[in-house]
Amino acid sequence: MDHNFRKSGNFYISKAGDPGGNGNPDYPKRELSGNEDSIRVVLGTGTYQWPTAFIYGRQGFNNVYMQADGRVVVLGDGQTRYQWLTAGGCAFEDLRFEQFVGFQFAQSPSNPPTYRRCEFAALPATAGSANSGVIGGCTFEDCVFENVHFSNGQTPGLGFNQGGDPSGALFTRCLFFNCTFGSAARVLRQCYFDPYTVGWGSDQPQYGTEATGNNVDPAADLGQGYGLRLDNQPVGHLWPRNLSQPPRFNAPQQHDYSVQAGSPHLAADIGPRQYRQGRSFVVQAPTAGQLADPATTRFVPADGDDPVALLSVAGVLEGSEAGALAIRAAASPDGTASLRTGRVRHSAGLPREISYLQTLGGNNFNTSYPALESQLNPNAPEVFNNNVPDLGAYPAGHAGRNPNRLSYRLRWSTLPDPRLDHPEDWATGTELVECEWNARPLYNPATNIGNGRPDFVVAEGRPIICTWYQLEVGLTNLYYH
Repeated sequence: MDHNFRKSGNFYISKAGDPGGNGNPDYPKRELSGNEDSIRVVLGTGTYQWPTAFIYGRQGFNNVYMQADGRVVVLGDGQTRYQWLTAGGCAFEDLRFEQFVGFQFAQSPSNPPTYRRCEFAALPATAGSANSGVIGGCTFEDCVFENVHFSNGQTPGLGFNQGGDPSGALFTRCLFFNCTFGSAARVLRQCYFDPYTVGWGSDQPQYGTEATGNNVDPAADLGQGYGLRLDNQPVGHLWPRNLSQPPRFNAPQQHDYSVQAGSPHLAADIGPRQYRQGRSFVVQAPTAGQLADPATTRFVPADGDDPVALLSVAGVLEGSEAGALAIRAAASPDGTASLRTGRVRHSAGLPREISYLQTLGGNNFNTSYPALESQLNPNAPEVFNNNVPDLGAYPAGHAGRNPNRLSYRLRWSTLPDPRLDHPEDWATGTELVECEWNARPLYNPATNIGNGRPDFVVAEGRPIICTWYQLEVGLTNLYYH
């Protein structure tokens, strides 16, 4: 089949793949096969639920470099503590791990893995007791940890310094929410610790450690052991080599770790660099069972500014008990609905680039349910696929399914006060360009094809620079292979 993979590797996995696939981009597999070694794996957009041992324990899986091409979520089994993720020498980029009870991040201090721009979310039910371990030398860059409680080096967790290895783990520009360090980390550099995290580092020369440029939330109660400790001594709020200031996140409760203007993280280079886009908006959904329309639904900015009104709703969406929007059963023959906003201010002065737009909250896009496309009924939305943020719809075998790219549409203006009903005020007139969620929006100026479409030409991609933009956000229940 055709494909639209945009990252390079020598083994490809896609929700459109087949168990009999050979791992090429035109014929990808649907999961790891278990006999590859020293390969570069490209993992297409979707939710994946694989066996308890993600890579560790599969024959030959060493030195695997795995990178997400689109939004990728890996689900745990919800019951295994210290769940192995990797064997030796592996690297992971841009993956989110959730529904795990805990993690085992490394196998051997002699060949430790590296994690870049990954998110690790353990279930809150495990809070307060050790659920994860890591052997010394493991590296984390621009990562996020939620409810991860590292053991103190005792089995079965293995901890930071198992076997007397003094190196410890290395954390750079990471965020910690309700986490616990059972023993010292080697490097804690430009990280953030929320009020309920217990961090531990050391300045002893024999450990070669470093804890500099971090931000310990001022709400942390040092007297109760929260915050950051060095050599078992609490670090005060005025410790000169670190900060203690409110981080000014946009919407961390929706897994949005970007920060508002004026955040101390910007100047100090604290936290994951990929999340430093500007403003964030949360859909203010109607109550459960209530239909979405311009009177009940708005886009609310996290910075407290005035909400952005909806102009129209196509298809039928309703509020859910979880406070989100979902496709209503038997509402639309194509299983898709959309919301169109009014204009959204991006820059109060000179035009600037839209660097990143991401979807927030819990999105379902697991095409393993139902097992066969013939079993999918658009009039009875599958609960694993009933709120997928996507506007692209492609037939089986089309490049747009391999991998599918979650998408939205927008148009933009560089004027100080563009009028919605005047096409000449907008760069693309009445046309909205389809771009990819959780990525830098790019488009081909000659065709107005954005990077949310499979026919986007990467070499011709240009950034979107504007003062205002208008969004069309789609939800579907037909996200399938």
